[in-house]
Amino acid sequence: MTGDVTAPEVTVWVDDDRLKTVQALLDMMGASVRPIAFGSPKSHAASEWAQQLDVPMFDDLRQMLVERPSAFVLLGTVQGVSPEDLPMAVAQGSKVIAIEPVGATVAEHVQAYKMVKPADGSTRPPGRIVHAPAFDRSAGFLAAAAPHESLGDHRAVQMTHAGSAASGSMFFRLFDAWISVLDFIELPERIDAELSPVKGSAGVPDDPRLLTGRLTAHARLPGVGSAGVLVSDQAAELTRRLTVVGDQAQLVITAGGYQLTKTDGDVVDHLDAEREPSYLEQLAAQWRRLIDQRTPPPEHRATREQHALACCHACLLSARTGEPESPQRLMEIARV
Repeated sequence: MTGDVTAPEVTVWVDDDRLKTVQALLDMMGASVRPIAFGSPKSHAASEWAQQLDVPMFDDLRQMLVERPSAFVLLGTVQGVSPEDLPMAVAQGSKVIAIEPVGATVAEHVQAYKMVKPADGSTRPPGRIVHAPAFDRSAGFLAAAAPHESLGDHRAVQMTHAGSAASGSMFFRLFDAWISVLDFIELPERIDAELSPVKGSAGVPDDPRLLTGRLTAHARLPGVGSAGVLVSDQAAELTRRLTVVGDQAQLVITAGGYQLTKTDGDVVDHLDAEREPSYLEQLAAQWRRLIDQRTPPPEHRATREQHALACCHACLLSARTGEPESPQRLMEIARV
């Protein structure tokens, strides 16, 4: 699992909640990556793991980034991550793979993506922050190959993003769902949401990282069209499915395949999947594409992520107030 000397190096920042996930992911990646350091805000188990692999252990992310620069930084937790850490990693040329949203707010996201010059004055190409497993980086979504023109206008979009807490947090699911939906529609005018919290929980949290349960949302668009989102971290089966119905065609995408069908029923294009890949398989596949440099960053991705965060907070606010809320207003409050 330590990889060969020619494999790209990776440093790992993780807490106890995601330690097993990160261990399983590195096992799946095998010799294609080479861990050179582990870090954790507080984890005895992570320290034992570092000892077993004979790599240094850090309790300070910035120190790890300075002393052990690497091609990849696997970010299993945002605990102990300061606003300056990720821009520094990107400036060093690292690709940061985050399995949680790096910002809980639009302002935090903007700070994480702030471009800085390398401390050593070098002119190396910058790295980037990659959220994974991103649905719009899945095999099914990538194979669909930009079907926007075939769909036509007046679109209705529905996204389901559900599974157990072990296969991603509720916040990541909501964030990822909106990123995918916003590839096909404009930023909604209003979002009306309802949260069914886990029994015994405090209800609708202020911090989206504390979100758990089942959430549904309905979005109204500036023109004609609408979108619906269903997310849960309490579902028995991992499901990521996007349906777009336009006035010319219908598109259905899963993590493993897709089908584009004209309104008269003729199938324009499709990719059949024998089965849906698991959470870890989707993580590993996205990482391998990054290693092979097969997927350049989607155009305007950072802006779409900011819009997605605004939609997340509009969902939380609506679930709390019982009234539709405006993501554009939340963007303005954040001065973005």
